[in-house]
Order: sequence, then C-alpha cells, then structure tokens
Amino acid sequence: MLPLGHLNPMHTDTVHFQLSEALADLQRIVAELDDGRMGPDDTTELAGSLCHVIRHICKAWNARGLTLEQMAAVSQEEHDRMFSTVPNFFCQLVMGGAEFG
Repeated sequence: MLPLGHLNPMHTDTVHFQLSEALADLQRIVAELDDGRMGPDDTTELAGSLCHVIRHICKAWNARGLTLEQMAAVSQEEHDRMFSTVPNFFCQLVMGGAEFG
C-alpha cells in the first residue's frame, strides 16, 4: 500500500492528466447547465458528475509521486483508495458511502 500524502517529487504528467480529466468534466457540466441539458431536476446527475471531478482531484494529489507507468501498475484496491481518499494534505479523510461510476 502506498502512503497517501507522501512527499516524493511530484510527477507533473500524472498530476496534469488527473487535473485535465477533472477540468474536462467541469467544462462538460457547465456546458450542460448552459444549454439546458442539465436542469433543476438533475440533482442526482450533478452529484454524480461532481463526485467524478472530486475523485480526479483526489487522485491528482494522492498519485503525484507516481509516474503514469507506475499508476498503470497499481492494484485495483490501491487505485480505488487513491480515488476516494480526500486530500487534506497531511491527514486522511475518506469519502464514504456512495459509489458513482
């Protein structure tokens, strides 16, 4: 198990990839709000979409010490942990409950 919040040098390709994914999701959400595809009755869709954004932000922080190649080799359990452990930068808070694909 990799330590979360480890202070290894940051691999900017890994962080960039995860933050780019989060940004693309945010841009899609804003576009759907702008053009009416997401409206007042779409709270569940918004929750799922924002959960996905948060998971990419979590992984950007938690995987910052890994190369993209190392990321591809982590176990599913470790991958899930990196996606669901909220960075509060030197402690660990884990998002619980809901699973959104």
